[in-house]
Amino acid sequence: APQRPALVQSSLLRISAGCQRIQRPFTARAPTVRSLHLAVSADSIPPPQDERFRLHNLSPQPGSKKLRNRNGRGYGARQGGSAGFGMRGQKSRSGSGIRPGFEGGQTPLYRRLPKLKGIAGGMGAGLPDYVIFNVGPVPLSPGMEVSLETLRSARIIKPSGREARVPLKILGNGKLSEPRTYRAAAFSES
Repeated sequence: APQRPALVQSSLLRISAGCQRIQRPFTARAPTVRSLHLAVSADSIPPPQDERFRLHNLSPQPGSKKLRNRNGRGYGARQGGSAGFGMRGQKSRSGSGIRPGFEGGQTPLYRRLPKLKGIAGGMGAGLPDYVIFNVGPVPLSPGMEVSLETLRSARIIKPSGREARVPLKILGNGKLSEPRTYRAAAFSES
């Protein structure tokens, strides 16, 4: 169990002369962490000019370490009681909070906007899986291999965006005029 702070008694029970009234002893509690923090930050004095900065004499700049505002912790503190939330309503209750996108019962924005085009869901569905290229006369030197790299370097195809990351697919819509080597991830007749 945590120990209680020691009580400091300045005097014993005293009976004042001429009066039988008993005076209670003055007791002072040990200083709290908050009061110690204020005392230390108030007494932080920069070291003399001839002394170097070391770990034992470092201190924050005055005013740079402010205590955070604790709302709703009594009327003596700032914004005690209802802590600035008012007296009634959903936003003043404990555990309050409405989910993001809630508009008070009005049809929210994410339901007023149309759905994504393409196959339902959108997430990459209906987007190209390959860079398409048809067989036929190719403006490359004879005997040169046809691949994604050679087509891109000869600027015959210019894939950009997502197409720059997908592989090549060769389609058979065309006529071969000379023997060529094609290197691709997929081939199809049409």
